[in-house]
Amino acid sequence: MSKTDNDRALKVLSVAIDVLSEAGETTPCFGLIDFIDDATPAQDLEAICHRCPVFIQCENYAQVAKPLGGVWAGKRWRKTRKRNH
Repeated sequence: MSKTDNDRALKVLSVAIDVLSEAGETTPCFGLIDFIDDATPAQDLEAICHRCPVFIQCENYAQVAKPLGGVWAGKRWRKTRKRNH
């Protein structure tokens, strides 16, 4: 994916979060360290993600950006390094 695709997906996610904020709401993961702590199993957080009003936007962003850590849309998204044997 291109940087433009990444920027577009991030913008869509940001706008969705802003709309929530303007309505006095937030995402269920907001402020929870478990979502950025790579030691927390993604399956422990999956149900929280699936209740999120911006789940689709978060998932789309993660598919495009492939974040280096954390849990996005109920999955651990991180680039894996190929091992040299």
